[in-house]
Amino acid sequence: MFKTIVQISNIQFSTSINAFLYFLKKIPLIKRLFKNSNYSFFKLKNALSTLSLIYKLISTPFKSALIFLLTMFLPVFIVFDGEVDINKILVLIFSFYILFPFVLSKILSTDRESFIIVKQLKMHPRNYFLSKLFFGEILNFFSKALLFSIFFSFLSLNFLFGIKVALIISSANMISEAIYLYFFAKKDLNKKESENARDIITVVAYSVIMVLTYVIALVLQIEIYFNFISFFFNSSLIFIVLLILASLSITYLYKYNNFWNVINYKNTIEDFKKINQAISEANFANVKLKEKNYSDEDLHTSKFNDKEGYDYLNALFFERHKRIIYKPMIIKSSIIVAVFIIIFLVNLFIEAAVGEELINYIVNGYTIFTFFIYLLSNSDTIVKSLFYNCDKSLLRYGFYKQGDALLKTFFLRLKKIVFSNIIPILILCICLIIITLIYSPSNIINLIPVLLFIIVLSLFFSVHYIFMYYIFQPYTTDLKVKNPFFSIINFLVYFISYMSLQITAPAKIFLPITIVIAIVYILIAITLVYKKAPKTFRVK
Repeated sequence: MFKTIVQISNIQFSTSINAFLYFLKKIPLIKRLFKNSNYSFFKLKNALSTLSLIYKLISTPFKSALIFLLTMFLPVFIVFDGEVDINKILVLIFSFYILFPFVLSKILSTDRESFIIVKQLKMHPRNYFLSKLFFGEILNFFSKALLFSIFFSFLSLNFLFGIKVALIISSANMISEAIYLYFFAKKDLNKKESENARDIITVVAYSVIMVLTYVIALVLQIEIYFNFISFFFNSSLIFIVLLILASLSITYLYKYNNFWNVINYKNTIEDFKKINQAISEANFANVKLKEKNYSDEDLHTSKFNDKEGYDYLNALFFERHKRIIYKPMIIKSSIIVAVFIIIFLVNLFIEAAVGEELINYIVNGYTIFTFFIYLLSNSDTIVKSLFYNCDKSLLRYGFYKQGDALLKTFFLRLKKIVFSNIIPILILCICLIIITLIYSPSNIINLIPVLLFIIVLSLFFSVHYIFMYYIFQPYTTDLKVKNPFFSIINFLVYFISYMSLQITAPAKIFLPITIVIAIVYILIAITLVYKKAPKTFRVK
């Protein structure tokens, strides 16, 4: 089994290196350095593969700690202002580590790695599954034992309690896998007639458990449930029973021989095609046209007979996609107005100081608008709609990619995107001016730079997405995002926008610098589109 574990680790490590090399070949500035290299290129790869097990031994505890920190510790720490209650943490541990394994089996899940190693590289399925399952669970046990021993020690509990919790989690994992495998073999779970229904039930179960867990632990704090969870983790009887059941489960898993049926259950070419298609369609689900929303009059309108060429094409496109483009604009504008009406009513009937406090907060905590404007922006949806409903077909024709035509289309589209984004922003600015004049007129001068900041941010997000689209054109005809640079830059924009919630900086310094940077970015983006887009904007 150890030899199989090493082989699996080497394959995983080689796959990671190959994926990283593929990524490097897509980065514009350095891809030439790797132009002539192939995926068997580095002798170093074979040498490094011997370190794959060591890497896994080191990385698994860090991953376990990160998951625990983000999903369990931080929510409790933030909601309760730094107070960490052991009972609330145990409620989260119970759901995430004890209940979730019974919702979805690791062995019976669709897994590309299983398909590659067993079906393409011809490793025996029993050796593969048992090695991966047992080795993975041993690693997870030691990682969680280390994590919980340290964590519970800080909460003035015996470090042995952390090891006990880790054993309970590992026992639950083994028991759940054995139960799934038993029903798979004995109860015709491998019949695919009800597969879609099972998938839906799995998603619903995950969602319900997660939501209820957070509500119970952080909001309702149901005492009876807390007592049950405390009893579950502290009871010696339950602990012994779980260990016995886990031992029986390990024996059953080890003696199970029909792993060929397991690999064929959800690891076929058809399964992967369905998953890829579902992911692709999900990315563009919000931009698909629905025929029932259009009448003959909509499709045969003479409204734009005075236009011609690309003016006519884009006018017709935005007219037929107005529900995708303008509906979010109307909804967001309505929400902004409703929020300010509520603020006005609260100030009038409940708390007279709310309006003034809000203005003071906005003037001093203006950085929240970076993330807020990011959320209000509809640019990403419009760009996806442009590709899915227009460019995916037209980019096949040479005339559509010519420089003058392409640039004219870019600016026509940019105007529509700016209009779609700026309307909610202008309504927001007007509402801010009104409540400032009513509740804190002395702050009107301080508000003006903030309003300028908000408008420039709206222009920034309007330009950014269409600029990225024309420079990278990341979408393939299969509706996948192929360009890694596109994904990385958009993630960085999201990350910076989100982190701005935590920034506190003097307005006299931060506002001018941010506004200038945004304006310079907009000018550079438009210039790059003008110079580079005729070469980069193409179908993939």
